[in-house]
Amino acid sequence: IHIFNCPYLLLEELDKLTQYFSNENLSLTGSADDVAYIMYTSGTTGKPNGVLVPQAGIIRLVESDFIPFSPNQTFLQVSPLGFDASTFEIWGALLHGAKLVIYGKHIPEFIRIYSFINKYEISCLWLTAALFNAIIDEAPEILTGVKYLLTGGEALSVNHIRKAQQNLPDTILINGYGPTECTTFTCCYQIPIIEDKHQKSIPIGKPIKSTEVYILNEKLLPVNSGEIGELYVAGAGLALGYLNNPKLTNERFLLVDNSKGLPKRLYKTGDLCREQSDGNIDFVGRVDSQIKINGFRIEIAEIEICLKKYIFITDAIILLKQKGDIKKIVAYVIPRIYNESIPKKSRSFEIINVLDRNSLSKYMLSWLPTYMIPHEIIELTNFPININGKIDRKLLKEIEPIEKHTQDSDIIDSFDNKIKLLCEGMLSIKILHQNDNLFELGAESLSMAQLIFHLSQLYNVNISVNSLYIDPTLANLLRLVKSEDANEHKNIQSKINNSILLFDNEKKYDLGNFENENALIKLKEGIGLPLFVAPGLQGNAFFFVDFAKNLNTDNPVYVFEYPVNSDGSIIAMDMEELASYYLKNMKTIQPVGGYQLLRFSFGGKLVFEIAHQLEIQQETISSLIIIDSEGPYKKSWYNNGNILGTEIYTAKRIPFHLWSNYLIRRLLGRFLKYIKSKLIASDKSGVLYKINQPHLERDFLRLWIKYSTDYMLKSKVSIVNGNKEEWETLLCYIKHISPDLYLKNNIVGEITIHNINCGHVEFFRFPHLLELTKIVETNLNSVKQ
Repeated sequence: IHIFNCPYLLLEELDKLTQYFSNENLSLTGSADDVAYIMYTSGTTGKPNGVLVPQAGIIRLVESDFIPFSPNQTFLQVSPLGFDASTFEIWGALLHGAKLVIYGKHIPEFIRIYSFINKYEISCLWLTAALFNAIIDEAPEILTGVKYLLTGGEALSVNHIRKAQQNLPDTILINGYGPTECTTFTCCYQIPIIEDKHQKSIPIGKPIKSTEVYILNEKLLPVNSGEIGELYVAGAGLALGYLNNPKLTNERFLLVDNSKGLPKRLYKTGDLCREQSDGNIDFVGRVDSQIKINGFRIEIAEIEICLKKYIFITDAIILLKQKGDIKKIVAYVIPRIYNESIPKKSRSFEIINVLDRNSLSKYMLSWLPTYMIPHEIIELTNFPININGKIDRKLLKEIEPIEKHTQDSDIIDSFDNKIKLLCEGMLSIKILHQNDNLFELGAESLSMAQLIFHLSQLYNVNISVNSLYIDPTLANLLRLVKSEDANEHKNIQSKINNSILLFDNEKKYDLGNFENENALIKLKEGIGLPLFVAPGLQGNAFFFVDFAKNLNTDNPVYVFEYPVNSDGSIIAMDMEELASYYLKNMKTIQPVGGYQLLRFSFGGKLVFEIAHQLEIQQETISSLIIIDSEGPYKKSWYNNGNILGTEIYTAKRIPFHLWSNYLIRRLLGRFLKYIKSKLIASDKSGVLYKINQPHLERDFLRLWIKYSTDYMLKSKVSIVNGNKEEWETLLCYIKHISPDLYLKNNIVGEITIHNINCGHVEFFRFPHLLELTKIVETNLNSVKQ
């Protein structure tokens, strides 16, 4: 029965319809000069220009040798389709049989990029200069594993490249330069290690395959090496012109008289460049008013025309302000006002606020893409005039927007104020009200991404940048932070408090057979075998909240809550008693077999003793993961619970080339720290409860140092070490002496060592957390209980 109001075809009848068709291959009618796509760029008339890119341009792009294109590469397409870098990402992969991973319609976020790099083993990545700088500033290790990292879209920062080279020694950094009209890349430069401390710029390099470049003066004559001129491009990468715009096509794509010794057709880039002595080209600046922000080419005139067409604005000027690495588009506008007392043509001016910003924002978004929306809008009664009668643009740049005043502040909570101050510092704005629009105040997307990353580190929360674009206010940000962790933190806090009160009131001293419902705090549900986690020194369940959230298995997660009094003293005589206490409580959750244990730092020796007792009881251990924790080795002659014994034991074994580090950074550093602690009073109030330093050292360190054993564990062990050099810590030297942290002295089972490029306290923070969870996931048994 035909139910669709449209032509249709039954597949069962397809053979009958096609049996009389020719079976000859269709003739190819396409050519290299055919249009492959039309990509729109900013235009000075107020309308974007459609660039006609030919097939030949793409072929020449991906047959070049600025990276080794091959089926072995894995590309990540981060760029939107409207950005010409996507041409390199898509066709660089597909035309070579390589793997292409689609990032999707998501705003670039550090953690998401990191997870893509690790999950799909991305080998080739393009980032705009602004996004590259933001990641290098915050967490360069996010990009670890990328073999070829291309960046550009605007002049590169020498300092950021230098920092990237220091943190990503196995990554090849490439500066990619080129207008959309020349098919993505015109020149590329593989950046060598920067050794010159006075280097001021990164060259854009030399032309790629089938591309020619010329630096010419106003008469289209070549300038001498080292002189500044305008860059012109020729070759197979040139676009066919602008869609339905022959006038602009003739202005930018020049037909040159061959008597000049130049190719017949040149593209006028508008970029000022000079050739270095080695043949590489250095970018100097722009000829016209065009600017680049976050890799997007922006014509100032296009924004100005948009604003001037708004019914409530009579005139507008757009300028670019730069503070550090952050660029902001600032609009200076004269509203249409009807107050005749304000002199319209006077050289003096006043700053006012009369425009409805919500209506103006909606209007601009109907005309312009989001990356062209001004970050600040400053309303003036007049534009300032200089002595020559021209608009004083220098003075305009010095004008700051007036603050919005409220009758009373709605930011009174100390936590709220802390988030507010963080926002103001990172976004370079001033917030006076929780419902102020952060973008209208001057925030821009990359700064927002950095802010979200900081919040994830400080408060163990995962907030999508998209959620702030929907409601870009401080009030929404506070809701997101609090809703993410408020309920579960309240639950955890309650259990910890109950445990502390229990030991304060009960005065327990014999823990071995004591069952306590708050001994293990559950952070994650699941139907698989539980994972029991032992924290570090004086640690608690809060430290592992993000770890549990990001563990992509069906295992419930339980974290040991140490039996302590409110003064910080631990209720246990030795590590054996503490292990018996946890083993008794673990068996109320999992009575038999297949135990899975994870230990971190101080929890290392504790879990070893638990594993020891389990093996004596002939119980099986299916997974034992040790994170940055040394073994329970005997120090033979010195084992009376004094930390000096461990220090001497380690010092005697340090390789000769590390002695200068040990003497200066370890011993002298600790001595200066001790002096500082005596001279300056420290805050002893913890987030959860007051920590008493004498009790901490007396109880926790006593248990840690005193515990040693000759027992040889039979279970398989996975060791996860942080390989960031922290010379002030003894553990760093132990890793150099024995990469397995002396564990092989007490383990006969198989040992596997994993390394993560982080410090001792960074395993459970982003982005290292995701790398850790990936290792843990491969070691866990998800069999149902």
